[in-house]
Amino acid sequence: MSVTSDPFYNNRLYHLLTQRSINSKDLLQELNSILHEQPESAGLCHPIEGSYFHIICRNSSEQENVAYRMIYALSNAGANPNVTDEKGNTPLHEVLIRGFVDIGLDLVQALFRVGVDPRILNKEEKAADAYLEDNPQLTALYAGYGEGIWAAIEMNNIQEAERLIKGFIKVDCKHNNNQTLLDKARNLNCTQIIRSLADYQVTIEFVHSILACDWERTTLIHQYEGQFIKINIFDSIHTFTWARTINRTYSKSILEFCLDTKSLEPFEIIFNSSILKSKIDVNILCTDGLPFYFHMFEN
Repeated sequence: MSVTSDPFYNNRLYHLLTQRSINSKDLLQELNSILHEQPESAGLCHPIEGSYFHIICRNSSEQENVAYRMIYALSNAGANPNVTDEKGNTPLHEVLIRGFVDIGLDLVQALFRVGVDPRILNKEEKAADAYLEDNPQLTALYAGYGEGIWAAIEMNNIQEAERLIKGFIKVDCKHNNNQTLLDKARNLNCTQIIRSLADYQVTIEFVHSILACDWERTTLIHQYEGQFIKINIFDSIHTFTWARTINRTYSKSILEFCLDTKSLEPFEIIFNSSILKSKIDVNILCTDGLPFYFHMFEN
């Protein structure tokens, strides 16, 4: 099949992800628009290229700080993070092979949060950690996720599974045969893990929509399932993923994820919500040790 006729290449999503000159903010919003209109395109794969996760990971340095948010956007549309390319590499292999300087931490963490399985071996029989650089911060982040959420569920390790779930790992992320975490937990009859997955699913979807700066999706989740959002909870993994002691003191709250977007939209959704505004604790501490409300006075 020629490149021009292959559906993986011949669509708006691929053309957008391979552009170089588009403004990063516009790029992300256009990506979200395409995925709303054509969510099925997110799951397209190619025997050589792999998935669109691979495309993002290969081009991430060209897309400034927006690449990791694009990972969440694709995942929100239903893309499988565990598809492999012609070398058997997952997107996690791809970013670690590229190296820390090119990819940074947010991209690696995004892949863990959307459900990549770090145990998958490529055609050289190597897991992704075989390419892990001797960088203290990257090593700490990687260690914070351990063997990953899929391993925790397969071993019915309730404590580890709950720790990872509370780190905002996507509940309906996909693996073999498009099986989700919830599917796997049900198949293995992991009752307590099923409860935790179900309990946090809406909150995690809400957080991932914020991370993708997808305000339409954020609004819809709040509108239809807002009563299930745990607005004051923290990323339980944050303190385990930092090499520097100063960063291990405070976990990261949903409100701080909103601050990171540098957008008014998530705050308009939350503070105009009859469901959420009465629950919000504005004294909640951010990772810099200051109360959340201190940051509301910043430009």
